[in-house]
Amino acid sequence: MLRESSSAATDAPAKKWVFEGPAPGGFVETRVDKESLNVGDKITLIGNPSKGGSAFALLKEIVTATGKRLATGVTPNYGARGGSEEY
Repeated sequence: MLRESSSAATDAPAKKWVFEGPAPGGFVETRVDKESLNVGDKITLIGNPSKGGSAFALLKEIVTATGKRLATGVTPNYGARGGSEEY
């Protein structure tokens, strides 16, 4: 379960989120491997939420309990939709 980090949601109950990340090869390119995380580690996921308001996000970064930041190498493909949003 994940808790949204906005100040308005601090007392809100936990909400299940789905994160989409890169294929395993994408993690290897950014030097995230099986030694980077262990079962039971507490992590923070940072991503771009969907525009439709659902609990779905594009995974951009993983932050470990020690503060180590693991980039995923994922970038939104705004150009395919004809949009001009910046990442």
